[in-house]
Amino acid sequence: MILVSILLAASALMSPLQFDKTVQNASTAIQADRAVTQTIVHPASPSTATLKQRLRGVNPHWLTHSPDLLVLDRVAADIDETQLLQVHFGLVIDELQNADVSHLTCAQLRERRANIERLIAYMEAGQFPRNIYACKRTPVFIDFWGIHCAVGHLIAKSGHAKLARLINQQHCLDVIGDIKTDGLLDWQLASGFSVRELAKIQPHYHFMRNSQGIQYPAEIEDLILGDSSMLVEGIEAGRIDVNARCGGKTLLHIAAACGDLELVQKLIGLGAEIDALSQTGSEIKPVIGQGHCKVEVRWDEPTLVTKQNHRVAAGRSCETTNGIYLVNVLRDFEGGVEGKNALYFATVESSNKGPFRNYWSIAVTPPHNPGLRKPSLDKKVEHPLQALKERRAEVAKWLTQNGLKTEGLE
Repeated sequence: MILVSILLAASALMSPLQFDKTVQNASTAIQADRAVTQTIVHPASPSTATLKQRLRGVNPHWLTHSPDLLVLDRVAADIDETQLLQVHFGLVIDELQNADVSHLTCAQLRERRANIERLIAYMEAGQFPRNIYACKRTPVFIDFWGIHCAVGHLIAKSGHAKLARLINQQHCLDVIGDIKTDGLLDWQLASGFSVRELAKIQPHYHFMRNSQGIQYPAEIEDLILGDSSMLVEGIEAGRIDVNARCGGKTLLHIAAACGDLELVQKLIGLGAEIDALSQTGSEIKPVIGQGHCKVEVRWDEPTLVTKQNHRVAAGRSCETTNGIYLVNVLRDFEGGVEGKNALYFATVESSNKGPFRNYWSIAVTPPHNPGLRKPSLDKKVEHPLQALKERRAEVAKWLTQNGLKTEGLE
């Protein structure tokens, strides 16, 4: 049964003391005849009651429909947010697989089966949006880091990624029933799911009260903020090697990302390896949104990630819009990127795949105004990254003229 496999997959995320004993004999218990168990009084334990209450926050469906108690009895009440969402999806998937679909066409049935398989894979991957927008549980269609909600994922994976992005721009924090984007109704009719089923799938995400900060060496922070003088002085004084690495990237990689053509040319003139490839900065990849942490990117050493018991500032390099964009390009919050050359860093976009409005979100404290419902999605502003993008394009052109290519990289 799908719920057994789902819970066993989720157990990898739980401590052995929390979960191992609870999944023993789960298959036998859950595969028992439900027609019989429904006739037996099954009072909820305190743990099950707590879990049911948490599920009601995830989706209003559980306010009027009781989840499978045979499943909840085998899950600890204090599971984390990711595990809670996985339990929600597992319960919903089980309902979807047992629903009456006699009214669907053959084409709708095929797409429904494909979407259920996509939903299972999505649930097992355990990568869900993070709510940095509203001080209560709320849907988030695509978050700041480009992670899609379950419905957005189904839309994108079924070949309609453009529609998913359009919905995000118009209805980022809305429930399915309030989304009026052109194209959604056509997709829903073809998907094999009803609007009610899609609403059942769509979670409401808890407010992310955690924070992450990042610190680079002073020379690199200055460079990210547009001043290369301290770095050049350090190289000329012999304190910094021209091929030194920071977060697994060479100075040439960082200069190219920053769009500093003069520095790129100077570094190569001083002996920097033009075709050097990046390395990962750390084997530890901090998960943004999963706790307070500080990321320290160091010279020629692995990136240091330390957990904090208090809110941390985003860091000096995130004080400007350009700085936030470049921090996302360098991807040190994610542990870095391996096997890329300077041309890649001059051309790659910010790792934030969401709308432009979010580039500065990481630098500010998440909103604490209870009246805040959603971010401003449609306000048009002059793009503050235009000059940076033009400088990066000049660097890319020069590197291409000097023989660099991105094809064939890892």
